Amino acid sequence: MSAENTDQDCKLVMQPILNAFGTLSRTVQAQDASVYATSTLIVYRSDDFARAALARWHDDATRCKTERDSANRVAWDRIHPIEVPKPKGLDDVVAEEGHSPIDEKGGPADTYYTYITGRKGPFLVQSYMARSGTQVQNREQALNALSLMASRLH
Repeated sequence: MSAENTDQDCKLVMQPILNAFGTLSRTVQAQDASVYATSTLIVYRSDDFARAALARWHDDATRCKTERDSANRVAWDRIHPIEVPKPKGLDDVVAEEGHSPIDEKGGPADTYYTYITGRKGPFLVQSYMARSGTQVQNREQALNALSLMASRLH
């Protein structure tokens, strides 16, 4: 199990997800590739490990306004934390929004995203929504997906 995080220089690096039992992700994409969404569940060994992982995501969004890939291209920019209402049943929530000027192959793009992570005990649920050319609806749809996931945690 690994996840993309940022190092001290705000470069994207794959790192193992430590102290977790497992992860489950689901990704969907519109037929024309204009909308992309991912939902993720990570089950940690304890509340403390989940809390530490959530703090790391918040720290990355606060510290890195721009993130670069392994080829030193700007992968994400305009990164900033946002405030969102905490869905019922979650203990904590962190969220960020930003922009990507490149696609997964390094070509030009204009994609805006919202990424929301919630914690309930040892569980982290994450919702990522991205759209070409606009931020409209990302926050609402990411929050709706997170709320649905939170309602299914017991």
